[in-house]
Amino acid sequence: MSTDTLIGVILPVFGLIGIGYLVARFGLVSDAVGDALAEFVFKVCLPLLLFRTLATLGWPETSPWPIWLTYFAGVAIIWTIAAITIRRVFGRDARSSVVAGMAAGYSNLVLLGIAVIDQAFGEAGLVDILVLVSVHLPIMLVASEILTERAERKDGLRSASTSPLMLTRRVALTLLLSPLLIGMMAGIAYNVSGLPFAGLPADLIERIADIAIPMALLSLGMGLKKYGIRGAIVPAAAIGMIKILVFPAIVYLIAAYVVGLPDFHVAVLTISAACPTGVNAYLIANRIGTGQALSANALTLTTVASMVSISVWLAVLGY
Repeated sequence: MSTDTLIGVILPVFGLIGIGYLVARFGLVSDAVGDALAEFVFKVCLPLLLFRTLATLGWPETSPWPIWLTYFAGVAIIWTIAAITIRRVFGRDARSSVVAGMAAGYSNLVLLGIAVIDQAFGEAGLVDILVLVSVHLPIMLVASEILTERAERKDGLRSASTSPLMLTRRVALTLLLSPLLIGMMAGIAYNVSGLPFAGLPADLIERIADIAIPMALLSLGMGLKKYGIRGAIVPAAAIGMIKILVFPAIVYLIAAYVVGLPDFHVAVLTISAACPTGVNAYLIANRIGTGQALSANALTLTTVASMVSISVWLAVLGY
């Protein structure tokens, strides 16, 4: 890895994460302030960043399907590996296998991925990752809902399956209430409308969007204190290694040698897969009532280790 990459990509991104962690660790702000910042970033800053970017972005004429198929084929493989590992090696229940799959397959594309891709690849890289982000949450949410219900039946906690209509309604409601998806859909609609992005409203949106990435990284760092390291360290370390070592390698192989994507797309997708576990893995563990320590540890460990993982992959890919 070149010195330019270290100084221009890795240190700015992970430096802000480190500052956020230290601010929280030494009590410079209260936990309540950290939670409020995270909520502000998630509900205001990031949606406006996504809106601004998608409203003004020149969309590529190529089909997004090769990008989607490449990445989510990797997700399916890594989810299966993680689920089998947690069940067969560590003897955990079926619901824990869903948490393990999410921890290994759900990359933190919004809080960290966009920042890294923007620093490393510029606007062209943002096009690829936003194509990915546009379907990432819906696909992962549907998969987790279906597999959680199946796991609950295996664990004897549910006797009957939810009707497809009820499942669709539940997922649709969650998606419709997601600030990130609202921001993305609004940005795409504005782009298609052909209206100019100018004037006072555009200026206000620009000002908030410009602070979204730094604030998101600070918030991510502050969150590390909250999640911390708790029980189930060995299983979490195993899942973390699968996440940051195996997942990007699988995506790289599929992108480069199976689908045959251009080198630039291969690089963006590989770095996206090398990003740490997203917070939704912990939220799902909380909702289904198991694997909280597993997912929290995986989130913390992979966030720290991804500094090395992303650096190595950038070097391998020639950036």
